[in-house]
Amino acid sequence: MLADWFFMPESAVTVYHNVLYIPAAHALALVWPFGGPLGPLYALSVLPTASAVGVIYLCARSFARRRDHCALAALMFAVTPAVWFFATVIEVHSLHLLVVSVCALVILEAPWHRPALVIALTASMVSLTSLSHLTAPILGPGWVMLAQLARSRRAPPFSLPALAGLGCIYLGALIVGLLITNVLRDKGMVFDAAFLAYSVNLWRKAFGLGVVWKMLISPYAFLVVVVPLAFWHARLARLETLAIASFLLPALAFFLWWGVPERGGYLLGPSIVAAISAALLVERGLTLRSRRFWIGLVLALQFAAGAVTLRSFDAGGFQLDERIERIERFLGGPGVVISANNNAPNAAIWLPEVREYNLRWSLASTKPGKPWLDMALPVIESLIGAGPAILDTSYRRREDAQGPNFERLKALEKKLEQNYRVTRFGHEYWPMWLLRAK
Repeated sequence: MLADWFFMPESAVTVYHNVLYIPAAHALALVWPFGGPLGPLYALSVLPTASAVGVIYLCARSFARRRDHCALAALMFAVTPAVWFFATVIEVHSLHLLVVSVCALVILEAPWHRPALVIALTASMVSLTSLSHLTAPILGPGWVMLAQLARSRRAPPFSLPALAGLGCIYLGALIVGLLITNVLRDKGMVFDAAFLAYSVNLWRKAFGLGVVWKMLISPYAFLVVVVPLAFWHARLARLETLAIASFLLPALAFFLWWGVPERGGYLLGPSIVAAISAALLVERGLTLRSRRFWIGLVLALQFAAGAVTLRSFDAGGFQLDERIERIERFLGGPGVVISANNNAPNAAIWLPEVREYNLRWSLASTKPGKPWLDMALPVIESLIGAGPAILDTSYRRREDAQGPNFERLKALEKKLEQNYRVTRFGHEYWPMWLLRAK
């Protein structure tokens, strides 16, 4: 999806809501010639993640005194399965992680004895987080308490009325970010709360223990236990506890309720406080004698968990070069590809003579019970023409394949079988039909 919008920006102007990503990708593409067509997009995952790890080290230094403890915490974060995974795939979460990390560092290190200047600066950073991901408002309470913690180290802490005022300013900054987002999406200067509610309800899934495993335990492994251990063993100050809890718990509660695992991606930004907690736990919660053993063991296990996650993902197939090789071989030249997935970029990125049409958006915009096939079939057949054309049936491999859209696609398959000569090419991950006129 992101690759399609990067190469076909006209389709992203009024669609993609995390508006910072595509401009950042185009800016990086100007100076990043490596890795083929998708090189800049992969770099936009690797480079922000690596930078975020460095920024998290600096954030940890605001809490813990010793550099080696902060470095160990940053290293543990770097090899966490979710962090490692999103550093290697085309997704928006790594860029959001960097923006959240920088915002946290600015709040922690700002000269809070000059509150007017600092509030303006930090509010601008908070606003920027709304441009990197629409879920940014969930971190609002965390920003307020992080600011109170940073202020208390340089000046008297804010009174409750002043703290409430700061919360209102940060809330306004988040709303400004959402307004800018809608302007960049050509929707005008509107808040569009209905879109946020629609998006939440559209994608929400039923909560179950499987969500806890897929969203939290598997992606974050031993980082999950660091925060409660830090609360228990690290002798945190009251404001440290409040800042960490306010930053992490609202996000954790919302995303578990929402039920979309996303391999832990939605928790990537909030998880920076888990890395900070790790530094505090090492420095204040472990005795000198036990430190080396536990640190070595946990780092080794966390590294192993990250490696296993990447290996299992790669073993799961969906390698893009295989898909392109099959399309090129079966078509043998110019042709059309009909697909209905979001797990593969448009084939035209690699094969300019091929036109690929993804039915995903057409399906998503047609309400259940509406006659999608009657409307779509004439258009599809006009695109296919006399052929040759390929129907990419890899949508059958998706975990969420079952449902109304899958039934529509099966009905489409039956119609195409009636109207064209079909040659099936099986594959574990990229099964395809070759369509020719009868």
